[in-house]
Amino acid sequence: MKKILFLLLCTFSMSVVFAQITPRETQRQREAADNAKPRKFADRLVYTGNVSLVFGNQTFIGADPGIGYKVNDWLVAGFGGHYYYMQFAGRSNRVYGGQIFSQARVYEGVFAMSTFQMSNTRIFSQLSPNDVLRDRDVWVPHWYVGGGYFPQAGDRIRVGASILFDLIQDPNSPWPNPNYSVGIIYGF
Repeated sequence: MKKILFLLLCTFSMSVVFAQITPRETQRQREAADNAKPRKFADRLVYTGNVSLVFGNQTFIGADPGIGYKVNDWLVAGFGGHYYYMQFAGRSNRVYGGQIFSQARVYEGVFAMSTFQMSNTRIFSQLSPNDVLRDRDVWVPHWYVGGGYFPQAGDRIRVGASILFDLIQDPNSPWPNPNYSVGIIYGF
């Protein structure tokens, strides 16, 4: 009886060991299977996006959906739009516009990125200290270049950070330079 139990236990534990597949192996297997067969245009499309929500002393609500095309195994190029609403200290602003981007996978989880975007924003100005505060809409160009590290954290999940530098540095830009980002990526 002990021998039968020992045999069953060994068989069960061996089947559990063989059944485990690490997320990295799963990702590589999926990529190898994708690359082995010819793909249609629609199969090469990837969808990108970001949603931001901050409430409290300040409000920040935004989204930037996009669509890209997988040129090959390591390069994606695409376009998208963005809209952000901000409110702080009794003032509000919105930023909207469009962008084109390219992203290259350099190494497992490491990527380099370049994005050109045009953003419409409201700027406030005074001609003199005693003058009334005036606002006007302006288009601001941004050319972000940088990279990041998003290692595999599950079958379809990546967690990491990136940093992008605005090479144009327009004085009307509503964004800080450099631009830091920390997030979670979930692949559908």
